[in-house]
Amino acid sequence: YWIPIFTGRFLLFFSHYSLTHKKVVIVGLTDRAFKLLHPHTENFSFIINTLLNNGYPIHFIYHTIFHRLKYLISNVNVNTSSLIQPLPFSIPYFTIPF
Repeated sequence: YWIPIFTGRFLLFFSHYSLTHKKVVIVGLTDRAFKLLHPHTENFSFIINTLLNNGYPIHFIYHTIFHRLKYLISNVNVNTSSLIQPLPFSIPYFTIPF
């Protein structure tokens, strides 16, 4: 969902910010499209067109989106509950008020 007053402007590629900041813009938009929005194809094409209008090179956009999606898809299947091992027994404790 984009608010009605969305202008389509992001950090311009030709600005004097570092390449890392420009990459983070693409990563943030990719995360939003992948995790929050349902019709992924429409949202990714909207993101790519918007970034092209802001001066981003097509190779830089595709390279960053590809690596971010690869990272997101590989981490979707990780079960975090298996990483956290419960204690074999609970330690009883009580609090004493001052």
